[in-house]
Amino acid sequence: MKYVLFYESADDVASKAPPHFPDHWVRWQEFNARGLLSMVGTFADPQTQGWMAIYTTREAAEEFVAGDLFVINGVVRRGSCGSGTSRWRGVTLQVAGEG
Repeated sequence: MKYVLFYESADDVASKAPPHFPDHWVRWQEFNARGLLSMVGTFADPQTQGWMAIYTTREAAEEFVAGDLFVINGVVRRGSCGSGTSRWRGVTLQVAGEG
């Protein structure tokens, strides 16, 4: 089981995100190195569609949000982690031609 966290962008995310992105990226890398973060990214239009991240546990998602500079500095909005985190049963497929 994986846990998907959806974030809604705050107003003017394009100007708010850049100052905080380097530290935000380091946090992604730390969680990935610990085996807690599988994937993260924005949708096609981050301002209107936001972004999502896939964690290995609910606790990992909650830990990330608690120290997330995008949350702390108002780059993104979110409800409580309980309403913003969903259980997900995903399947990983090998891409045809890769081996």
